Amino acid sequence: MKCGSYTIAAITKQCKDSAGGVKCVYIADADSVSAVTVDATAETITNIAMSGSAKFAKWEFAVNTATYTNTGNISEENQTMYFQNDVALAFTQMEKVKRLQILAATVGNTVVVVKDANNHLWYLGYDNPVSATAIGGEAGQAMGDANRYTITLTDYSKLLPMELDMQLADLQAIGID
Repeated sequence: MKCGSYTIAAITKQCKDSAGGVKCVYIADADSVSAVTVDATAETITNIAMSGSAKFAKWEFAVNTATYTNTGNISEENQTMYFQNDVALAFTQMEKVKRLQILAATVGNTVVVVKDANNHLWYLGYDNPVSATAIGGEAGQAMGDANRYTITLTDYSKLLPMELDMQLADLQAIGID
């Protein structure tokens, strides 16, 4: 029995031109996004409309300090499926500016765009807002130990995150470069 609108097709072997890692993330209050337009055939996001002058804020971090994972959770007994999409970030040097931004993301509902090492942009928060599920700070013991804040942002969704397929000028207009 075929379920849903998906059709199984071939996936060809990939060349060795892929890279792991996260370059940066863009974050905004969920209430600041007034509309998201999806191409129903390709299941890509073709436009994001922001309320008023709201824009995404760019969060940057040291290389090799962020992860982005998607985990499918499937229950045969209940015939349910959802995805947990986590973005774990580490920001070196604890300081008040970073502390306040992490607290803002912790107490509110957000949407997040992840820019991976292959320059693909992935949208989290399409059907449910993204929320902080873990935060931490550490100063270490020795001079060479980490002094940092960490935060994990989690999106629970019916689907894997969709890729943005927008023109550069439209991305820049909402704060994504």
